[in-house]
This record gives sequence, structure tokens and C-alpha cells, in this order.
Amino acid sequence: MPYSVALRQNQRRQQVSDITKLAAPTKGWYTASSIAAAPKQSAIVIENWFCEPDALRLRKGYQGYASGLHPTSPVETLMVYTSGTDVKFFAAAGSRIFDITLPDVFTTDEAVIFGRTNARNQYTNVATPGGQFLMVCNGSDDVLTYDGTAWDETSGITGVTPQDLTNIWQYKERVWFTEVGTTDAWYLPVNSIAGAAAPLACGSFLTKGGYLMAGINWSISDAGDGKDDLLLIISSEGEALVFTGTDPANPTAWDYLGNYNIGTPIGRRCLFKVGGDVLIISQDGLIPVSKAITLDKAVFSTASMTKNFTPDYANMVRRYGSNFGWQMETLPASNMAILNVPTTEGTDAQQIVWNVATGGPSLFTGIPASCWGFFQDGLYFGGPAGEVFKAETGANDNGADIVAYLLPAYDDLGSPATMKHVKLVKPIFESDFLISPEIAIAVDYTDPVDFAASGLDTSTIYFTWDTTPWDSVPWLGTQTFRPWQSGNNIGSAISPATRVTIAGGGDADDLVYRLFAFHLVYEDGGIVG
Repeated sequence: MPYSVALRQNQRRQQVSDITKLAAPTKGWYTASSIAAAPKQSAIVIENWFCEPDALRLRKGYQGYASGLHPTSPVETLMVYTSGTDVKFFAAAGSRIFDITLPDVFTTDEAVIFGRTNARNQYTNVATPGGQFLMVCNGSDDVLTYDGTAWDETSGITGVTPQDLTNIWQYKERVWFTEVGTTDAWYLPVNSIAGAAAPLACGSFLTKGGYLMAGINWSISDAGDGKDDLLLIISSEGEALVFTGTDPANPTAWDYLGNYNIGTPIGRRCLFKVGGDVLIISQDGLIPVSKAITLDKAVFSTASMTKNFTPDYANMVRRYGSNFGWQMETLPASNMAILNVPTTEGTDAQQIVWNVATGGPSLFTGIPASCWGFFQDGLYFGGPAGEVFKAETGANDNGADIVAYLLPAYDDLGSPATMKHVKLVKPIFESDFLISPEIAIAVDYTDPVDFAASGLDTSTIYFTWDTTPWDSVPWLGTQTFRPWQSGNNIGSAISPATRVTIAGGGDADDLVYRLFAFHLVYEDGGIVG
């Protein structure tokens, strides 16, 4: 055989390594179908990451803000009063309400309100010719009002038992309520916080029975002039009644627009206004009302914000749907929307989190929130033992480590029928901590992820002036890292599973960890048999 022919045959037999890049899964959580069908740049597991347009950001920690509100009860409501530049922050735990405008360690006798039956309040801020008021109801006690200086525990509402009023909102300059266990909505006179309440009987409009759960002012345009504002009232069975007008007692100034099936709501805090639309927390998903009223219930999932992980959401509803604590909140500065899922009522929770600009969803764990609130540009939550914490701050969870997991969608690297031997993997990320992320190459959709086998040091060091060793790593600031690590696994479809542990971060540290991509060095083998 000629030497040149033999050389070419030998070259073909030689293994040649390839290198490829897998972008970070910024499209977020996806388990809507089989994991083999997960699209590129999605993730099967994405825990304690936030999806940004160009990277995944590790969530920040949470730190103590107020404590001592109740020794054994969770904080179940956070409320904000606003009147011009006067802003107050209140927390309800057990039978008491506290003014927590300034962070402090409280004692139970420092409450501003005592003797409430429960802390599961609904509230609204009301502007009237007589001033700005915070109004609070809970379905068991009289309606509270606060005028910026003092609380009034006697509402002055007649015509209905005030203690039975369980949800509150505003529509067309009137304060509205739902009543415990009935199909009547109640409304006060225009620009009033007291006086004779009148009923809007809704039972004849409902076809599935049940009782009224909540209501809200719903705008069908973005004009902001109020002309297109509608009254939306939802029942316990998921029927949405829509009305328009200014005076329910005047047939010429009031109109019933229809009944729509929008999914069984979860909890009294099931409605949340975002821009001109309203989101409903329902057993079928987190659904914009504008979409729900135009679709058949059988296809609600196609319009739901939870559509990419429908099986996981359905499991959450099945296991935790009856727990108190389902609630939406936003952090506008971070484009973050949070849905609280109480896994153990009053004790523990998970959060489904979206980037509202990109739609990318993920899951937060390790945050034991009973309720959420937004106060002076910060995001806060109520804790299980009479505490309030500030979220998205610092580099630890009130002293505990932050641990994040990631299992990106499996990728066949453009060759579905061949085996690949992954030799090396290089995560590309920026951080202000010296971090060794653990990497374990998962293969073929079923391979367990053994992070312990990676043998990597999971400790973290903050780049601190006069503490970080001289001539070892940079002092201060965010650095970009590209460390090669061993891959050492074989399969036809590949996923660089990752675990990141932030250990020893400080309360005031500005935690930055952003993952951009993975580089893989691999050899393409034979065809899968």
C-alpha cells in the first residue's frame, strides 16, 4: 500500500477534539413537555438564578429589617401608607400591627394595633376631600383606617356588618368590598371611607355558585384617563363578572358586560394589577385577564405565564394550593416579578420569578416568605417568627449560604446520532467573589448529577481591601473568569449541570455572579447503536 494512502487512513482513525459554546439558558425554566424537547437556551432546573437578557444572574441574599413582632406567628401582611411625601410601612403578625417604617428590634407591646383576630389583611390607599387614608379589612374585625397620624378601629360603615368585609379595592371613586361567604359586593358613597354601604347583588350573574373572592379596577387601554376602566369581580369558582359605570343604583349609569370563565382563583390575593392589565393567580396558571376572557378554559395554558413549566406548576397547586401566602409582587428596578408559593404555611416557601422584560422564568428557594411588600424602592417579605426581611440584598441569606443549581437543556451538539466524550468544560462568568463553580456533565436525559464527584472547592472569597492576599487575586470590583474544569462523561446529548455556593459573603456585600456561557472540549465518537 502506498505510504500516502496508509497515512490518510491513519489520520482518519485519529480522534480530533472539537470545541463548542453553549450560551447560558436565559430563556429560563422549561418542563412543559419531555426534557428531550426543551429548546436551546432553556433550563430543566434553574434554582436561585434570575434570567437577564445576556446572562443568568445569581439571586442576591436577604437581610433582617425588623424583628420581635411576634414570638411564634409569621408576618402575614405588609402594608404601605402614602400621602404626598409621607410614607409609612406597617406589618401585621398574630393579633397586632406594627409601624416598621424605621428598622428596629421590636417588643410586642410596641404595636400600634392590638387584639385583631388575624393578620391576613387586605388594604388600599384612599384619597378623599378629607385626606389620604389607609383602609384595612380581614373578614373578622372591623375595618381599620389610618390618616397618617392615628388609627381608627371603628369604621363607621353601616348597612353591612363591617367585620364580614374581607377584600377591598377602589373603582370610580368608591371603596368596594367583598363579604365573607356571600355573592354580594358592597360599595360606599363617592369619596368616602365610611357611611351607608350598598349591595351589588351578583348571585344572579353566577352560573357555578360559590361566593365572591376579590375585585379590582381593570383598565382595557393604556390611555390612563379612566374612560375604559371596568369593574372586575371574581368568584371562588373562577367566574369573572365585568361591569362598567359610575353608580350601581342608577340603571342609566351602570351596565353589566358579561360573565367569563377565567380559572379557579388561589387565595384572596389572587388579583394583581400590572400596567393596564390584571393577572389572576389561578389553578390553571398565572394568566392575564385580557387573555383569559378571550380563550376557552381548555387552552388557558397557552396564554399563561407558567406555560413553560405547566407540570411543575400543577404539582405546586396540587400540593400547596390551599396554603395561605400565594401573592404577587414586583421589583421594578430589576424588572422582577415574583409569585410566592407557600410550601409550608407560615414556615417556608418558594418563589416563581420572571424577568418582565424578557419573560424568562426561574425558581427561588431558601426564602421563607409568608407575604411580600414593596417599600421605598425595596422588596421586603414577612418571615415565620415575627420578622421582616429585605430581599435582593447582601451576599447571604440572613447568615446562611446561598446555593444555586442549574441543569440547562440537553444539547446534541449538532450530531444527534453520535456519542460525545466531553473532556473539558469552561464556564464563562463574571463575579466579585472568587468562586469555584461545581460542574458535572449530565448526559442523555437520565444521567444523575454527582456534584460531589467533581472534587472542587466550593468556598468563596470576597475581594476585600487589605484582606484578599496581595498578588493572588484582584482587589475589589467585578472580574471575568474562564476556568477550565474536567468534564469526563460520554453521551449523545450533553448538559453542563452547575452548582454555585456562596459561603461567607457579608450582609452588605454587593453580590455579583453572572453566567454567560459554557465552552466544551469534546470528541465525537461512533453512531449510537
